[in-house]
Amino acid sequence: YVVDERAAELLATALRPARTRSSASCRLATLVLHHAQLSRSSAAPIFNALTFNTTLTTLDLSFNSFGDDGMRALAT
Repeated sequence: YVVDERAAELLATALRPARTRSSASCRLATLVLHHAQLSRSSAAPIFNALTFNTTLTTLDLSFNSFGDDGMRALAT
């Protein structure tokens, strides 16, 4: 599967806490996005949403091409 910028935005929305919905937040524990052809721009909204997510314990981003800048964005 390819996660383009639109799909990344949708995924990021799902990962963020639901302030206006009746559910408390996303309870996702494992997210596997290997070989998803993530670029730095498509990965950015996902990385941003992860700063709000408190349930994710496993994240697989192997075999993507967001490079060193993308990894720095994930680390901050």
